[in-house]
Amino acid sequence: MTALTHLNHSRRSLARISARGGTFLVALALCLVVTTWRGPVNASAGARPGNRAQAAARTLGVTMGADGTLHFTRPRADRLPLGHVHRLTVAGSHRPDGSCEFRGQLPAAATAGGWYAEEVARNVRTCATTYVVGTLTQAALRQLSGASASPPTMASAPAGRAAGSALAGVSPATSYALGYTKTQWIDPVNITITSQVMNFKWPLYGAGGTLSASWPSYTFPYDGWSGGTTFSGFNTLSDNSGWWVRADGHFVNYDFAALVFFLLGLSGWLACGAPSSTRADFYHHPKVTGYRSGSRSSTWTNSVSGACSNLVHVSAWGGSGWASA
Repeated sequence: MTALTHLNHSRRSLARISARGGTFLVALALCLVVTTWRGPVNASAGARPGNRAQAAARTLGVTMGADGTLHFTRPRADRLPLGHVHRLTVAGSHRPDGSCEFRGQLPAAATAGGWYAEEVARNVRTCATTYVVGTLTQAALRQLSGASASPPTMASAPAGRAAGSALAGVSPATSYALGYTKTQWIDPVNITITSQVMNFKWPLYGAGGTLSASWPSYTFPYDGWSGGTTFSGFNTLSDNSGWWVRADGHFVNYDFAALVFFLLGLSGWLACGAPSSTRADFYHHPKVTGYRSGSRSSTWTNSVSGACSNLVHVSAWGGSGWASA
């Protein structure tokens, strides 16, 4: 597919999403233009496609190191009240299509606060990912994701049966713990493209009770999307010390790349890796493990492939409570 064909397709896509988004899309386009315009490009540098691609990506907040590492230079973490901030590098793996899967695993005790992690670097050759990681207070978590302490029940099962034990009935004195994991894909101007939540409520100690879960998702409303989310069901840990749940979200989009191509033309197409299609696939796999002792842990495995996937990055967070998408 030639660059001219891409531009024509981008114009059609922009018209389609503009019809859905109206004034908002005009404002977003202006925002991207202001963000990406840095004056005339040096003629000699502009003559080389590699330089043009790097320059376009750099103005979008992404730089490429000589070792194949993408650096995302405008993380949201810089504006959050994080405590105990540190960097964590996690090994990734290649998917069959050649794209990278990004993994994270953080233990989180059942405290009043929670944690936040955001991707700041990705090595496209090894799939190793570096996150900025820190703690957040419960108040900050509520502001970030609308976490509450009183969940609706979307799916439930008797805890005794799910655990494969002989427990029966629900004790009036049963205590519960709540925990969630949330992941997002974020675009170059810090707009959330997709997000997926896994909420979990489980009984504590040796009491009977009910397992409850919900898995709300979000996609940017001014783009066209397909796909959806499936729930893993309630799964008992092998030592019967608790349970785990996971949400598997897969969302397909054509408009994000089309908008980049339309606004930046050939430079945008090159910055996106010169793809043959505007299709992008976004995957989320947030998981929560709840223990009878009251502790919990969070795991996520996210991946993205297709057009402009090198321009988006992932964030994840969780804590006690029940989160919205």
